Amino acid sequence: MRELQLHGPAPSTNNPRLKAPTFDGSIPFQIFKLQFEKTAMANNWNAADKVASLFVSLKGPAAEILQTIPDCERDNYEALMSAIERRYGSEHRKQIYQIELQNRGQKMNESLQEFATEIERLAHLANADAPVDYIERMKIQSFINGIRDVDTKRATYALPKRTFAETVSHALTQETASLLSKPAHKVQRVEMEQPALMEEILKTLKTIAAQRVNTTGRCFNCRKTGHFARNCKIKVNSSKWKQPTEHRKAIHHKNADVLSRRLCPLERKHCSKSEGKEGIIDVRLLNIEPEDDWTPHRIRINQLEDPDLAKLVMAKENGVRPPKEQMSSESPTAKAYWAQWNSINLVNGYLHRTWESEDGKQSRLLIIIPKSMIPKVLKEYHNGPSGGHLGITKTIEKIKQRFYWIGCRDSIAEWISNCVECMAAKGPKAKSRGRLQQYNVGSPFKRVAMDVAGPFPTSTAGNKYLLVVMDYFSKWPEVYALPNQEAKTVAEAFVENWITRFGVPVELHSDQGRNFESSIFQEVCTLLGIHKTRTTALHPQSDGMVERFNRTLEEHLRKIVDKDQRNWDKCIQMFLLAYRSAKHETTGYTSAKIIFGSDLRLPADLKFGTNPTAVRNDGDYCSALKEEMNELHLMVRQHTLLMSNKMKDRFDQAANSKGFEEGDLVLLYNPLRKKGLSPKLQTAWEGPYMVMKRLNDVV
Repeated sequence: MRELQLHGPAPSTNNPRLKAPTFDGSIPFQIFKLQFEKTAMANNWNAADKVASLFVSLKGPAAEILQTIPDCERDNYEALMSAIERRYGSEHRKQIYQIELQNRGQKMNESLQEFATEIERLAHLANADAPVDYIERMKIQSFINGIRDVDTKRATYALPKRTFAETVSHALTQETASLLSKPAHKVQRVEMEQPALMEEILKTLKTIAAQRVNTTGRCFNCRKTGHFARNCKIKVNSSKWKQPTEHRKAIHHKNADVLSRRLCPLERKHCSKSEGKEGIIDVRLLNIEPEDDWTPHRIRINQLEDPDLAKLVMAKENGVRPPKEQMSSESPTAKAYWAQWNSINLVNGYLHRTWESEDGKQSRLLIIIPKSMIPKVLKEYHNGPSGGHLGITKTIEKIKQRFYWIGCRDSIAEWISNCVECMAAKGPKAKSRGRLQQYNVGSPFKRVAMDVAGPFPTSTAGNKYLLVVMDYFSKWPEVYALPNQEAKTVAEAFVENWITRFGVPVELHSDQGRNFESSIFQEVCTLLGIHKTRTTALHPQSDGMVERFNRTLEEHLRKIVDKDQRNWDKCIQMFLLAYRSAKHETTGYTSAKIIFGSDLRLPADLKFGTNPTAVRNDGDYCSALKEEMNELHLMVRQHTLLMSNKMKDRFDQAANSKGFEEGDLVLLYNPLRKKGLSPKLQTAWEGPYMVMKRLNDVV
């Protein structure tokens, strides 16, 4: 009959009306909403009746929601239901369950099986819509993190299992093994199968103890061996051992202990003269007070100014824990503190968190730090004398013994990663590496590279260094032995040997050596119209062609030089002949063929009667040679570009930076050695500096 009335016409006033259900937040919201809708349908309520009944149905903390609803929406039934659902709906409960799961640990006297059951319940409530695999991982992780016994926790973590049931079973096995391996600390009762044997053993031990005598010691009273003074039967007159007692005023007892009282050298006894010669030090007990920012009153003010801690301080003072419904609109940090209500106490007017060891035998009060005081703690325990600029783990353990706040590990890691002193001393973990920039040449002797190799052992001719000059297009090398690397010597060798034979280059490239950057060499380049370029400091890769040739040259000299290493400068010219007549990997041709149009005739050709030069059948030799040289240079440019692109692709694979932009903070690598300072104690990085302007891709 009831169901027929629900779908039938409006009931008469004589029919009994159903009472609206009440809601205080203790039951699920979906159940209350279903009951209320059914009641409204049975009573045939309109929208105004639903609003009025809903106002009456809300009780306790749920009724406080009405204060947050604007006046314009208080007559809207749907708006009222939406506000209640936001506070007590499934999403809010899911968030509360997630916080409880994160902070849930095994309690005292709680078995692993009971703890696993609670973890499984919370995991399903907190992740109701999540995949099964995710819920399984959350259960395993929360269960292992919450195990109270240290040995069981380590053993379970060391051998992870795939399922939660296997993890619980493994933990129970490890707990049983751990309990069996621990020694018993107290014996309640011992039962002997042969009591007569036990009595005989005790009787024997008492006999041995009674017969024990002193065979080596000497009595203090009679000075005889065989017994102790406490068992001596001879009474000794102790009056001869007594010393006269001298009473003095308290002013003469400045050195209180007997051992420090010195005898007077004149009378050979204690007197006030000996006391007067001692230097008296006034020692006072100092009362150490904390800084003004760390007094209990100041810490309380900072906690009250923190929005995440203010309500918690007031709630602790009132002794009433805020309900879950009231905390639903708070931040995740405030909810995390609320979940630890039982571990947080109010001491001296400000909040502390009680830390308890895993075995439950030790506890400690930790100051809860508000956000405004976190930088002061981090600065003192990392940058200050108490920190020593140590790493993340050591700093965390040091702070965890004294303070507590939500997100402590992340705050410490961020602070240390941004520490200027640490960055300057260690440098970046991964150095920035940009993309390779190409700079190819189109004709011989337009761009030339130069470098000084050495020092070598002083040769018979008095030479100690090598000046290496090399053409970028043809890879033609020239090497000149020098007695020193002074700017004047280098400039004279370059002008008298290279320029007089191959002409003035358009561009000259070298490193930042003092001889190349001197005023003499710069003036020579200015007079000859040479554009001088240089490598970046501490980055010799931009002069890689000459650096690689130096390596090849040194390897050759290492193989043929005499034992006394005095003839190394005599072996250079023949090596240059071999190098110029060898095919270069970058150009695809020999240096001699690119320069002269034909290969060089080697001593081996004279020995075997061979000729490496092809015979031309054309009548016009000059025109044919010119055409051949143009075609040869074109092939060199194409092959050089191909090899350059190949090298760039290989180099750019390790590139990890697109460069710096304006406004970026950077560190400058500057490992300068200063006189009187040890390089081990110097920082190689300076900064941070700000990038003011970007000129091009590399500058």
